[in-house]
Amino acid sequence: MAAKDIDLVIMAAYGFTSIRVRKTGSVADKIFRLLECPSLLIRTGDSERVRDRERLISRILLPLDGSEHAEMALPIVQELASKLKAEVSLFTMVKKAYLSDGSDNKKANAAEQKRIQNYLQGIEKKLKQQGINASNGLTLGEKQAEAISEAVKKANADMVVMATRGRSPSHAWRPGSTAHKLLNTGTLPLLIVSGAEKR
Repeated sequence: MAAKDIDLVIMAAYGFTSIRVRKTGSVADKIFRLLECPSLLIRTGDSERVRDRERLISRILLPLDGSEHAEMALPIVQELASKLKAEVSLFTMVKKAYLSDGSDNKKANAAEQKRIQNYLQGIEKKLKQQGINASNGLTLGEKQAEAISEAVKKANADMVVMATRGRSPSHAWRPGSTAHKLLNTGTLPLLIVSGAEKR
């Protein structure tokens, strides 16, 4: 089967906690850099959490940032949620704005939070019109990967679905990127939609 005919690649991998893995990169990390189709990473170290559950995926977290790149994951989330009867938690971290003296720019932060809130509510409304149970949340912060990890706990999510940015899969998975950090530190199944995908 030609690579262009594959719609999803699924891999299982152990948790990435060793110093060696963080320095050299895991096999999954290296493979994900080459893929242009959606790819799902299953964490085998999370088997205890799912062993006795009747439904493995009840709630999906979808991080968004207001860009078309991030919304590339939305159609996949819609299909998954519809077929699995899963809830969708929309999430955005609003990056803090600062004044020249280093203090919080409260006015700018409030305006951006309001804009993002309206944006998320618009997507939530569209999902609900399709019969999908959805909610939204945002936080003001600076570190995207950490904010998403906290949102996962708050939403009690079972899976994270997100799109990567970049002109190529390799660029999107560069060390230090949000996707790279979540790949190497997360515990839930992670479904990635490449920003370079051409379907």
